[in-house]
Amino acid sequence: MRNVDSSINLGIVRGGIPLTGVKGGFLARIIDSNDLDNVNFVLRTGEGALYCGQLNIATHENRNNLLMMALDYGLPVALSGDNSGNITGLAVAPSDSPIPSLNCAFLKLHDTRTGMVVRIVDKDQGSAISYVLQTGDGSRYCAQMWPNKDYFDNRNSLFMMALRMNIPVTISGGINNEVTSIAVGS
Repeated sequence: MRNVDSSINLGIVRGGIPLTGVKGGFLARIIDSNDLDNVNFVLRTGEGALYCGQLNIATHENRNNLLMMALDYGLPVALSGDNSGNITGLAVAPSDSPIPSLNCAFLKLHDTRTGMVVRIVDKDQGSAISYVLQTGDGSRYCAQMWPNKDYFDNRNSLFMMALRMNIPVTISGGINNEVTSIAVGS
């Protein structure tokens, strides 16, 4: 039987504070214990404080992939946590960026634009993943994809690659600002 009490799992991080609210910084480590579904991510803020959030990787595969990428490439992240220390959302940005916000209140992408992916946001279970594109004139556009679509995995991988490598993309968005196509590279 699996332990579903996240407070017990958070105790394995000595000196870590359970993640509640929104915190930003860089991932310091990942702790994978005998709890097969849950992994702990430790965030170090600019002030040096360590916050530990737990993620059910079976339920939130995309969040896990984004967090693994952020640790692997040293990318800035913002994490939100509930009162039990569970990670409820995240935003990740390129390495040369400030700590990203979980906000995606930008222009909605309904046409085709070229620029740089400056943020990927995955929050609110059951909602779309948001991708923020910054064009050459500084405008920011938000496009989204639903994780349960047939083409999601490949397109999401392209967005993740473009963000971590700082390479330009061309994105087309539909009537509901949903990604209809993406081209990566110049």
